[in-house]
Amino acid sequence: MPLDMLNNILNDDKESINGIYSNTKLNIAEDKILKIESIEEILKSFDVALEPVKYMLVAMGILSFIIALIVVYIVTSLIIEENKHSISLLKILGYNENEINSLMLSFMFLPSIVGYILSIPFVKAFLGSILNTSLKDMNLAMPIEINPVYSILGYAIIYFVLVISKFISRRRIFNISMVDILKLQKD
Repeated sequence: MPLDMLNNILNDDKESINGIYSNTKLNIAEDKILKIESIEEILKSFDVALEPVKYMLVAMGILSFIIALIVVYIVTSLIIEENKHSISLLKILGYNENEINSLMLSFMFLPSIVGYILSIPFVKAFLGSILNTSLKDMNLAMPIEINPVYSILGYAIIYFVLVISKFISRRRIFNISMVDILKLQKD
């Protein structure tokens, strides 16, 4: 809220000041001071206010992990189902289970790296726009900084989801028998 609008609401002069910030203690009479706050107190109250947000972000992260695992599992299941014929042929031709697994399920790692790297600037811009919109009336600026350690940790989580999904889907590939292709050929 602009200062002149606040002073109008409070019936104060347009030049009135309702807060003074200083690095040193000011020589002002105690009866004219309503409240004294230190930067440490402000930061502590800000941390307390952000505590529920931290828990919400952790819950969102866990939920995102579960959703990502489900989506990747469904995609790999569809790929295995569509390539049942090819998997049976590869088994007939003498490929071992690890080679077939590598051919069918290892394609996801390169797109996941590229997608993750491309998503970082988009996430930074998106969060910046949300913060700018939220804080524009408060005359407060909050820069968005992406910590490289958290970026690596984020990709490690995605990689972990892919490995779990690959491990779960591997059993489906092992369960496809060579007889399936012969049955499909007869039909």
